[in-house]
Amino acid sequence: MLRKGISIGNYTELETEHINTYTDKASTGGIQVDSTTGEVFFSVIFVYDEFSQTDFIAEFSEHQTLKDQLDLMFPPNGPIFPYGCEKDYVLPNLRVFFLDPTSLKDASPRYIEIKNLNTSLIKILTRKDYSLPSSLMPVFHVIRKNHELELNIK
Repeated sequence: MLRKGISIGNYTELETEHINTYTDKASTGGIQVDSTTGEVFFSVIFVYDEFSQTDFIAEFSEHQTLKDQLDLMFPPNGPIFPYGCEKDYVLPNLRVFFLDPTSLKDASPRYIEIKNLNTSLIKILTRKDYSLPSSLMPVFHVIRKNHELELNIK
């Protein structure tokens, strides 16, 4: 992944057993490369900390934006979010974060907000403050705006 400019961290955010329930390719994180175009597809995990639930996306293109995916998952007039009874789990009400890997040595890990959800996955993965977990699966935390759950935000 170094040729794409992605830094791989020496940490896991989810337990290996949890990851193995999503894919039988845990050693590669489900990374796939289109042999014709060279486009990379990642398996991505969305974590809903307030509900202790996750969603697994098997093929998330490096060129796809978080907004593209979240629009599919949380359409404004779509079904109610399955993990809670709230009807406000729609894209305009959501914030997305990733773990700050430099905070892992601290007592309480910090999270960095992705302010522009129109950013492509590859641009997020190549940020200087981002390191891909050793599982090779990007993990994003999704919470509602103004929700009492507070991540330690950098």
